[in-house]
Amino acid sequence: MSTLKAILFSALALAILSGCNSAGGVDSNGTQPPKNDMGGDLGAAAIRTNGDYDKLTATEKAQLLQITHGNEKSARHLLQQMVAPAPKGPGGPPPPTGG
Repeated sequence: MSTLKAILFSALALAILSGCNSAGGVDSNGTQPPKNDMGGDLGAAAIRTNGDYDKLTATEKAQLLQITHGNEKSARHLLQQMVAPAPKGPGGPPPPTGG
């Protein structure tokens, strides 16, 4: 029975010392830290520009380049894919033919 108490005590101590925080993201001074929402308005910008990278503002371009790690070609492709229509029909490979 003392082994069970020791295990429970150790688990409780570990939970306390590891910093269990149920405050929902509130830091020590009682405020919520800023959200890391890099792609926040890029969806709206993609729709507004119809996927045209050259029509983005400098701030939107900077956000997109940050997401794509500075690769402009990837940024252009990502922007175009954000406004591309979804494929129609069932997904996956075609059914096997023949027997």
